[in-house]
Amino acid sequence: MLVCISDLHLTDGSTGRYNVDVATFSNFWDKILEIAQNFSIKEIELVIIGDLLDLLHSTRWLEGPEEAKPWFEKGEAQFKVVEDILNRIFQENQELITYLADTPRSDEVNIKIGYILGDHDWLINRYESLRERVCKELQLNHNPTERFPSFIRREEYHVFARHGHEYDAYHFEGDYDAPSIGDVVAIELISRFPQALVKTLGEKIDEKILQKLRKIEDVRPLLDVPNWISAIADESPTPELAEAIKGCWDDLVDQFNNLAYVQQWYKTHDSWAPLDEADRLKDLLKTTAFSSKTFIGKQIPLSKAMSQFIRGEDRHPREAYNEDFIRLDPIQYVVSGHTHQSRLLSMDRINGIEKLYFNTGTWRSVHTRNKFGRDKVLFTSWQTLNYAIFYKKGEHPNREFEFWSVALR
Repeated sequence: MLVCISDLHLTDGSTGRYNVDVATFSNFWDKILEIAQNFSIKEIELVIIGDLLDLLHSTRWLEGPEEAKPWFEKGEAQFKVVEDILNRIFQENQELITYLADTPRSDEVNIKIGYILGDHDWLINRYESLRERVCKELQLNHNPTERFPSFIRREEYHVFARHGHEYDAYHFEGDYDAPSIGDVVAIELISRFPQALVKTLGEKIDEKILQKLRKIEDVRPLLDVPNWISAIADESPTPELAEAIKGCWDDLVDQFNNLAYVQQWYKTHDSWAPLDEADRLKDLLKTTAFSSKTFIGKQIPLSKAMSQFIRGEDRHPREAYNEDFIRLDPIQYVVSGHTHQSRLLSMDRINGIEKLYFNTGTWRSVHTRNKFGRDKVLFTSWQTLNYAIFYKKGEHPNREFEFWSVALR
């Protein structure tokens, strides 16, 4: 039995405490063991498809030297910051990490754990001693002198799995050892924003609004963030405070746009196309990106109109389908995470083989924008828990896979 989960995003707690608790994980694992017992399954492989350990969402980056940040070359200063964040993550999540490390301890079932890295834990692969630490803490059967893999292929389960950030221009530059603009957004905007609010507004900021805004790291996709900030800010007791909150974000965006790495990224990604990735990010990160009109003359946020275009729910599975090695591989099931939106869809039938795309979502909260409202952009939130189970021939009498997606509030 092959079990796939992703995007637990365990953090060091410095940007807020939203980590998965051990009770939630143990309930999930009890279900897996129950299935194995019911069908006399003797082997379980749990594969974590990226972003288990979130090294980006930490205020530690804001305290260290500039050259330590992920978009600079590897070095001693960077190593110390990453090591410190990793230590804090293990301390903050000690009970869960211990439980996860103990899952292989079973007399009845052979249990293995595999770990694919994503866009929030990729820095682990830069330093061998960090890989060694992760292997030790999680009791992984992995040689730390070798990099953690970017994918797995399990022919006996008909599964190919990768994190999925490979299909996101904001989070992957074609090199697993290279930073992305998403790293800069996570640190210089997402992690810095709550601190900037407190520093700029002080006691003027409403505490309930501030607590909501601290949950900014769970907004997906990236270009929904300005709309989300605007929606939360508009709950403020006065219009002046709402505008001050938006202004604080927009000031941070100005600072972000002037960073040398960001300037170079814009230059590299700018093209003749009027809607290229550079134009979208530069123009739509601000809450002031309001200029588009609908055909009936109503004013709507440009960021909403554009985000509808770029977030297309079929984009990630389509990008996967467009890769020859995936489309032409006899593997049936393509599994990803990254988007925090659980999904199962049929891509195609090639040479008699069904191609199904799974997205294992997240185990965090999700802030989801209303789909159809025109006059005002609103969001709602809930917690999710998602996983996929695949059976090899003979393990289950009448199933090839199970896909579980739970929403809680």
